[in-house]
Amino acid sequence: MDSASESFGLVFGGQAGPPISRDKVNSIPYASIAAKIGKGPRSLIILGKVNGSNLHWITADRKGLVTRDGRLVQTAGLRSNLRRSQLLDDDPLAGLGTGVRRAPGTELRRLMDFDQPRRYGLMIASRFQDLGPEPVVIAALEWDTRHVRETCRAREIDWSFENDYWIDRQHGLVWKSVQHFHPDMPPVVMELLKPPSR
Repeated sequence: MDSASESFGLVFGGQAGPPISRDKVNSIPYASIAAKIGKGPRSLIILGKVNGSNLHWITADRKGLVTRDGRLVQTAGLRSNLRRSQLLDDDPLAGLGTGVRRAPGTELRRLMDFDQPRRYGLMIASRFQDLGPEPVVIAALEWDTRHVRETCRAREIDWSFENDYWIDRQHGLVWKSVQHFHPDMPPVVMELLKPPSR
């Protein structure tokens, strides 16, 4: 893991490098994503571990993101982190393909825990809107996706935000997303470069 990270200069929050090419993606024998937080540089990150439905994306300096069905559920090593995201309802992102399964206006509820400052059990309620077909281009490849917007609110702290997902219309993979994960942090933009083997 360390040698692979060092070989490809995988950093999170380091110096911005050249654009990530399809040749570079293909040369790495690991599943990978590109990610950036706010206005920071975009970084290439490889899959370090699979734990059930959770995918652990890890950098050379041990910063990490954990995703489940394309949703960011945990971060580590950042200035402020999402420690846990517990769904109280079925997640419409799980296995999507041709559109949002849940009826329009149906709420998804989840509990989120944070550090810096510590807060536990913050209730987030969200509603989904299918914005229709919208192709995305990632490292020179175009994917046929639907753009789904999740409008979220945490009433307890008056925090409102929107997450956006570009979901493969055939396979349900989340190829790109913009997700908020902490009230004091900018959103993370993630692009799936090479999916894990199924």
